[in-house]
Amino acid sequence: MAETYLELLEKDYKRQVEFLNIKKYHDLEFKGKGITILNAEGAGDHREMTSKVIRDFAPEANLLESIVSVRTSGNKVIEAYIIINGEKIDFKTAIDKYKIKIVTRSYAGSSADAYLNYLKDIQNRKGVIFLCSAGNDGAEGVTGIWAKNNTAISVGAVYLTGNYEIKLYSYSAIGNELDFVSFLARGQGTSAASPALAAQIALLLQRYGDFTQEECVEILKSLCIDLGDKGRDTSYGWGLPMLPLTENLEILEKLRGKKMADFKDIEKERWSKTAIDRCVNEGLLVGFEDGTFRPTEFVTREQFATILSRILDKLK
Repeated sequence: MAETYLELLEKDYKRQVEFLNIKKYHDLEFKGKGITILNAEGAGDHREMTSKVIRDFAPEANLLESIVSVRTSGNKVIEAYIIINGEKIDFKTAIDKYKIKIVTRSYAGSSADAYLNYLKDIQNRKGVIFLCSAGNDGAEGVTGIWAKNNTAISVGAVYLTGNYEIKLYSYSAIGNELDFVSFLARGQGTSAASPALAAQIALLLQRYGDFTQEECVEILKSLCIDLGDKGRDTSYGWGLPMLPLTENLEILEKLRGKKMADFKDIEKERWSKTAIDRCVNEGLLVGFEDGTFRPTEFVTREQFATILSRILDKLK
């Protein structure tokens, strides 16, 4: 008797979790516990599907669901909020309150530069990792709403054949803004690719500790199966990331060593350099987008709260 669609889907899902080492992570009790993911989708079937994908790969992650509503004026964001349990809450406040680490959005369109800059500032100041789907427009180009200017990690869709070949879905958008590709768990379309990779990142965070979006991209690049032209290409981005089975992430240690040496305003002889290096190495402090650390500036209450939150996470 022919297999039903659901039976085929389940068989495909089992191949995915074996191939990507997700099953091994689950067996080792790395299931996303302690990591909060915001699925920034509207209500309805689309949200339900994308949330299910997250639960497929990271079943113990703390999952929140809300679109990020934004009003801009000129080059400024006037208001940005989410709604959790019926409460309207400022987005930055919600990040601190709920310890949001990953935000995924599977929606095609464009965003104002003010909005994208606002998200980049959140990446820098609060360490949040943003992802978006590449879009389902095939060769028309990447259309993910946060893909422009490398704001979010843009994710296309691939599948695993019965012979364990990796193929690009014909609808998966391609272009220079594509970063990576992903399997879809039990979901459909590139809308499932973004939450699927978001969930895998949650497993990496639980196993190896905190890292920023900039570090995340480099980590994923180091874990990729290169599927197209050598290096980054317009069809697969950097490729398909695989979950590592090593005890440590050497790439993360190298990145943090490089970052410590790269601050433009930290002299080798500076009295506080050793302490700064240690805090950066531990993931407690990050610099600014312009490559500075600004060691003589006063720490704002918002920055102090972020640092304190990272310290408490380390103590868990």
